[in-house]
Amino acid sequence: MLIADFAAWEKMITSGEAFEPPEELRAWLRRWKRLYINGSWSDGASGETFRTFNPATGEELSEICLAKREDVDKAVVAGKQVFDQGAWSKMPIAERAGFLKRLGDLILVHKAPLAILESLDTGKPIRESFEGDIPRAALNFHFFAEHGLKVEPTIVFAN
Repeated sequence: MLIADFAAWEKMITSGEAFEPPEELRAWLRRWKRLYINGSWSDGASGETFRTFNPATGEELSEICLAKREDVDKAVVAGKQVFDQGAWSKMPIAERAGFLKRLGDLILVHKAPLAILESLDTGKPIRESFEGDIPRAALNFHFFAEHGLKVEPTIVFAN
């Protein structure tokens, strides 16, 4: 878990000066990323990984577990099972909307680290991620939270 002063990060981002990502984020990136399937972490069926790089600098950012077809199939089966048998599909729309709104709110609370990660991953300017991409992601969740309350509560799924 990252513990940091996001306000200080936001000040650095919006200052217009040269920006160096905080060490807390760099340390998190250096940790190996695993797959999360059916409530537990996994190294994947093959154990293979891939490296990701900042396209603006060529700097290696992280090593990530490579999901193969078998892993995706397991995740899809688990997702379908939890949807059919879990709380989400039985939850009233207003409660689901509350979760979506909260997720959008949390994206905004964590705007600085998310913008930094987005810029490192895409190579785009930090202010573009900070002022555009991340707020837009939050807006999407807020939109669907609000829109969900306006639709009929009966939804028919086609197989």
